[in-house]
Amino acid sequence: MGQFLTMAYEPSRENRALLQYGRQTRNGISRGHFSRHGTRRYLRAKLTRPCGSRSASANQTAFLPCEVVLDLPVPFITHGDMNSSYIRTETIRQEEAWGGAPNAQITNSFKAGYSPSRIFGPARFLRLLYGGGMGAEGFKLNPSNVYGCYWFAEDDVLQIKARLAEDLNKEPASRDTYLNRMAFALRNELRQGLAVCRDWSPRFDTFARLTLPAQKSVVGLTGVAKGQHVYSSEFPGQAVAIAPDTELSGGLRQYVIRFDLPANAAAIGWIHDGLRFDGLCR
Repeated sequence: MGQFLTMAYEPSRENRALLQYGRQTRNGISRGHFSRHGTRRYLRAKLTRPCGSRSASANQTAFLPCEVVLDLPVPFITHGDMNSSYIRTETIRQEEAWGGAPNAQITNSFKAGYSPSRIFGPARFLRLLYGGGMGAEGFKLNPSNVYGCYWFAEDDVLQIKARLAEDLNKEPASRDTYLNRMAFALRNELRQGLAVCRDWSPRFDTFARLTLPAQKSVVGLTGVAKGQHVYSSEFPGQAVAIAPDTELSGGLRQYVIRFDLPANAAAIGWIHDGLRFDGLCR
């Protein structure tokens, strides 16, 4: 049914921006609106998809309507109220944790500053990965770097998943339907809590896991992820995508780790990648 429909299937704040972008640019989405009842949100959208032809006069892709209307309830989690998993850390010198002063992109990713830290095992961390290709809005990105800096605690994902499951289980559904809803909701909550802009990572295809053994450690910067716009300032269509309630709130704790530091060299061997995102939902 097309990538645009798949992306818009996710009921999330990012889709407020996506719908707004679609309305402003006639780029494949129309008649979308959200409603909230108690702690539940609903997306109801009339969606369109490219038919693969171009108008010679307008030089624009024509769109055919999809006869699909979606009503998919998902829980609303306030990440600022969550209790992050306990992982033992100790404060160290910035030079030791990062090899110098971090750049503005790193420092601006923290809500209230960061702590240069030694992070102790046993603990497990995840990194969300994009497989590369064309995003729904027409921008193309390379696959995510497995050894990139931004990681978060796997136990935090398990907490989010448990809260989602408690809510989704109130509505009986087949196993396949339940897993689909869980995947959509979990992607939404992680993008929201980690504040991952869509033009940084249009979707989460796989993930990597860093398993930190007992009696071992890595060094890095720790702190709470700061909220961002759904699209970063570098995205050309950001101005038309800004609409009410389209901010990604942040609020989850992030662990920013450089694997090119000698202190973290061994950790490369503790990373297992190529894990499918849907595996988190089972």
